[in-house]
Amino acid sequence: MLARPFEGSVLLMIALAAVVRTNRSCRVWLPIALVGVAGAAWLALYNYRVTGHPMLMPYRQYYTQYETVPPFWFMPLSTPVGNFRPFDLRERTIETYQQVQGWRVIVDRAKAWPGVLRVYFGHAIWLLPLAASSLLLLFSKRLRWVVVLAGVVAAMSLTEVWWYPHYAAAFTAAFLILIVQSIRHLRQWKVQGWEVGRFLTTAMPVSVMLMVLVTQARAIATHRPALESMHGMNSRREDMERRLRERSPGDHVIIVRYTGPSPHHEWVYNPAEIDSAPVIWAQDLGKDENQRLLRYYSGRSFWLFEPNELMKVSPYSDR
Repeated sequence: MLARPFEGSVLLMIALAAVVRTNRSCRVWLPIALVGVAGAAWLALYNYRVTGHPMLMPYRQYYTQYETVPPFWFMPLSTPVGNFRPFDLRERTIETYQQVQGWRVIVDRAKAWPGVLRVYFGHAIWLLPLAASSLLLLFSKRLRWVVVLAGVVAAMSLTEVWWYPHYAAAFTAAFLILIVQSIRHLRQWKVQGWEVGRFLTTAMPVSVMLMVLVTQARAIATHRPALESMHGMNSRREDMERRLRERSPGDHVIIVRYTGPSPHHEWVYNPAEIDSAPVIWAQDLGKDENQRLLRYYSGRSFWLFEPNELMKVSPYSDR
């Protein structure tokens, strides 16, 4: 509920409904109530310290200040109180909002679901036993609540404007239960007395492990770790800082002027103690705001960086 309030709340309601059906004793519900009250009190205190109101979550405050498009496609557009000056996202977000209106959201989410399952299972190979035993899982009494949870995830994804794999993180246990049970069904498969299922359930994890070893060996051999390939921008920022300090000793400020269309390629990150950082990254907010920055960091060298293929910085000039 703290990370994803909507999905977490739905999961909580379903879980409590399942507990009510199976056990209503005080021995079960008293600990649940105590933990729930303690958690709600802590959340109310957290909200109060951040937003000034115990019932107003920071996530909601963010939407009020900055977002034009609501989190759900059936809600109306709004006018944000604040504005992101470095990026004008209004047209792009409204376009996404319009694309998921009505039945089109079903097509959009249906394309995303296989990728979501692959993320949570760790490898696409585990989708094979899941698909093969889908009917058995669907009509299994033991897995009724797990199937309900999976269906709820799919239904919830149809209501949201944006939807990414980590939105379903609260339901990870349900996904893992489904895949384990599907592997159990596969293990029972026999063809003319041959235990084909037993062989496949042994061969599949071995093949995954071999692929992992090959991938890591290649990363080591090419001196390109997986983390670096995933977060290449971070490594490029560090390389730019290193080269800048080598050619020009002292402290610096790099003003980033965005020229690309994507708002997800963010370059401006700084440590908590910004003033003590040898290289500070700042967004280009126009001549007047940049002048305030120049005066505040008068002892530093200023550079302009426009993200492009050359990845070079040049001396900053406000003319």
